[in-house]
Amino acid sequence: MFRTALLTALPIVLLGCGGSGDGDSGIDAVSNAVDGIARTRQADLHFINSTNEAVDYHIRNTLSEGDLFASTNKATENMDKDVTPYMYRWNVSDNVTIQLGIQDTNTKSIQAEIENMLIRENADLWVVAWLDDAKSKLFKLSTLKRSRSDVAGEYRVRVFSQKDAQIITTSSVSINEAKQGVVTPYITVENCSGDLYFGPESIDICQLEIGKSYLLITDGEELLMAAEE
Repeated sequence: MFRTALLTALPIVLLGCGGSGDGDSGIDAVSNAVDGIARTRQADLHFINSTNEAVDYHIRNTLSEGDLFASTNKATENMDKDVTPYMYRWNVSDNVTIQLGIQDTNTKSIQAEIENMLIRENADLWVVAWLDDAKSKLFKLSTLKRSRSDVAGEYRVRVFSQKDAQIITTSSVSINEAKQGVVTPYITVENCSGDLYFGPESIDICQLEIGKSYLLITDGEELLMAAEE
């Protein structure tokens, strides 16, 4: 609608500049404005599912009508312990405000959502679907920026926990407090076995590639999944 109005006004702008030496710059200014509106923006979303259920992901631009969980707003789905990349595209402005929601694929009765989420052009985000440990089958949804921190010869990890937990590394004798639903700062792990602990539980990460960085998802005791940053 706005683009149509702008194009309709274009002849008036040009007539107002008639005969002046700035005609070309006026055309360029309007052309650039139109191109800016029409240009497609995009952001990378990486959906992580740690709910023990298959999950559908829904996205609704807050400027659009309709219910978030309408079938037309379904972006993608994934199984439990899967990571699914998704490219979200929009136009009109560099930033967009969306509603983001999840629901279980089978019964569509368990839901969680983020009411208003600002996405910037070229954003690169994790979208984590997880369970509130204190309440049975209560879905939660969190977003955080993807952030690499690769170090040769070491494992670099951030930990996202479904409940408060202590993250311990024995080689550096460090203890990090992981708060429920809040990612920790990066932690260096030197040995893939016998170095990293979630509380009293020893966590083996030998299946991961040394020298790379990972987001680890835990229930506070066990490693549920790992995603490369």
